[in-house]
Amino acid sequence: MFAFLSSSILLILYFVVFILSSTLLYLSGLEGGFALSISMLITIGFIMLQFFLSPFIYDLMLRFMYRCNFVTVDELPSYLSEYIKKLFSERNVKFPRIGIIEDMTPTAFTYGNFPSNARIVISRGLLEIMDEEEAKAVIAHECGHIFHYDFVFMTLAAMIPVILYYVYRIAMHFVRSSSSRRNGGAIVILAIVTYIIYIISEYVILYLSRLREYYADSFAAYSTMNPNALATALVKVGYGLLNFGARSSEQEDGGNQFYRSPFRVLGLMDYKQAKNVSLAVLNSNVAAIEAVVENVGNRVIDAIGKVMLWDLFNPWASILELSSTHPLIAKRIRNLSRIAKEL
Repeated sequence: MFAFLSSSILLILYFVVFILSSTLLYLSGLEGGFALSISMLITIGFIMLQFFLSPFIYDLMLRFMYRCNFVTVDELPSYLSEYIKKLFSERNVKFPRIGIIEDMTPTAFTYGNFPSNARIVISRGLLEIMDEEEAKAVIAHECGHIFHYDFVFMTLAAMIPVILYYVYRIAMHFVRSSSSRRNGGAIVILAIVTYIIYIISEYVILYLSRLREYYADSFAAYSTMNPNALATALVKVGYGLLNFGARSSEQEDGGNQFYRSPFRVLGLMDYKQAKNVSLAVLNSNVAAIEAVVENVGNRVIDAIGKVMLWDLFNPWASILELSSTHPLIAKRIRNLSRIAKEL
């Protein structure tokens, strides 16, 4: 379902781009068509160059800025290495490069061009804080992005707003040009329509990104046959509960590394956002925080439930989600719950 829906939306968006570009070519004549074609080709060329070079740039950035150490799959804990080998061997895909970042924020992400040259980067915190099933589920989610060609898909999607903006700018150029006065009114209307669609397309691309996250979640759920493992990982990290666990040792280690982490948590939210949400729900109640750390207490469950209800039913939550690349956590857990019932 997620694959069909996202692919259909992408095709529709490219069809709209084709219609708008063709209309501008017709209204502006040969000179306008040449300018439009050259501009688009240059832009697409830069995007493709970035697509092919970006993995190597990310390698350098991670290695020198975050001291990422690239290792082989065999150097991972056995439960992860065996699982990754199984997934990639079944699909006859080359094993990914594995990066380990010495950071206590439990996170993982992937990048590359195609499945054959994918990288999976894992933080030390993921290996130490998550249990084995949760860690496997998070890695399975990243493998889902690889096997679904999300690198290529989202690159193609990202081209659409860029092309639409160029169509708008070129249309406005012809509006101001004396050579296009004959069709000036039509080009003005085309420019306005294109700009509106350009704004809409930015949000559609974010929606496509959220669909691909659901798609990767589903892959993780079915491949591990344990959707609850990913759900508990999302609860642990996404709602900032681990921040409270870090607080207890903050004084002991002279400032907990988790607090200083530059990495976003599982691509969900950064530390400050997670802390603010959790504190708002728990009202800075020390007893409740201790209950989180000890994993006991009905108040903790109530607090999580309140945040999840806000995600699911508060209109403001849906509005905030419009500008996010990831779905709200409770919605992802709801999707995983449906799969759990099915399994």
